[in-house]
Parts: sequence; structure tokens; C-alpha cells
Amino acid sequence: MPEEHPFDDVTQLAQRVERARGRMAYQFDPALTEVLAEDELEAERELAERIRTQDRGQRWKYAQAVSAAADRARQTKEAIEKADIRDLLMARKAIASQRRESSPHAQLASLYRHRAWSLRALAGVVIAGMLWSAVNVQHNIAPDGVTDPLYWFSYLVEAMISVCLVIIMIGTTKLAEWGVLNSRTQVVTAEIVLLALTVGLNTYPHVRDARWFDAGVHAVAPMMIGVALLTHNAASARYSQAITRATEHIRENPDRPRPMHDTLLGAQRG
Repeated sequence: MPEEHPFDDVTQLAQRVERARGRMAYQFDPALTEVLAEDELEAERELAERIRTQDRGQRWKYAQAVSAAADRARQTKEAIEKADIRDLLMARKAIASQRRESSPHAQLASLYRHRAWSLRALAGVVIAGMLWSAVNVQHNIAPDGVTDPLYWFSYLVEAMISVCLVIIMIGTTKLAEWGVLNSRTQVVTAEIVLLALTVGLNTYPHVRDARWFDAGVHAVAPMMIGVALLTHNAASARYSQAITRATEHIRENPDRPRPMHDTLLGAQRG
């Protein structure tokens, strides 16, 4: 029995040496130190998920930025195209306007339009003054109201004056279109008489009582009728003269506008 112990010790020692040599072959392998534990593996997986989430967010933001830049570029291009179209339309309008202004026919048409609007405006002033005068005259002639027999007939007085003034205005305009400007003395005399009548009918109660301020206030409307008539006659004559000259110029030079210096010289001679 005692002889078996050395053999066992040697065997065990040999086994230990063999195990040590086997361990030495692997104890410095990096895998032993670099291997991750389970909790480390879980943490790395969560980190990778977060990184991928952030990466997707950045890619989405980049896509949005690219889309917004494309939208701005498209809007800028559309704005530039619209501005170009507006400029083109404005240029065409300017060219058309210049052609109309340089066309003798357009100049003649412009004279007709200006004359029509001017005379209509003056006619409106006269009508407004006539309405004011009619009410004022009715109040002066029949101050007692509807019971006075002259309450309704008093309108006829101003109506007669107004009809005569309207006929003078219309007749003067129509005759001036044909260059008929004679009998001006008779026309002016009739206008003065009619205006004196309407001023007197509007102011006589105030003049009788020496209320000069009230007389002046009630004389404004009939005086404006007189001013409108004078302006109407002058404007009608001047427009007719200008239209006649423009017509003669078109007859002589149908395609050439009348130069401005010729127009000024003609006006000075007229």
C-alpha cells in the first residue's frame, strides 16, 4: 500500500501540469475579457435602438428640409413667372396706350368723351340748383302749405324757367357741334333774364325784410346755375372748336397725330 502513493501523486501532478498548460494556451485570449455580460448585451441593444431612432429622425428632418427647399424654389419660380407675366401685360398695355394716345382717331374720341362727361357734370349742377330753387320758390310763394292754392302751381314758375334754361343748354351744345355760334347776344340776354328771375324768386322775401345774410344763402343755388351755364357755354364752344380742328387734321393726315406745338400755336391763334 505505501508504494502506491508516489504513483498517485505523480499522476495527479501530471494532470495538474497538463491542465495548467491547457489553461495557459487560452488565459490570454481577448475573448475572455471582451465578452459581454447579459446586462451589457441588453444595454448595447437599447443603445443601438436609440441610435437607429435618432438616425431615422435625422433622415426625416433632412427629407422635410429638402421638400421645403423644393417648395420654396417652386414658389419663387412661380412668383418670378407671375412677375414676368405682369410686366409683359403692363408693357403691352403701355404700348397700346401709347398707340391710342398717338392715334389721331383716339385723340378725337378722347375729346368726345371728355366733352360728354364735362357737359353731363355741368348739367347735374344745373339740375341740382333747379331742384333747390323750385322748393325754395314754392316755399316763398306759398308759405301757408297745402291749403294755399299756389302751393302746387308755384312749382310751375320755377319749372318754366328751368325748361328754358335746359333748352338753351342743349341747343347751345348741339349747335356748337355744327359750328353755329351766332346769336350769342340773344342767348346771353335770355340767360341773364332767366337767372335774374330765379334769383329774385329765391331771395325776394329776405331782401324785402333786409335779411341780407339769408338772401345771400338762398341766392347760392341760382347763382351756381348761372356759373354752370357760363361754364357750359364756354366748354361747349371750346370743345366744338377742338373737335373741328381734330377732324380737319384727321382728314388731312389720317395716320399722323397732331404735334403738341401745332396744337399750342392753334390755341394761341384761336
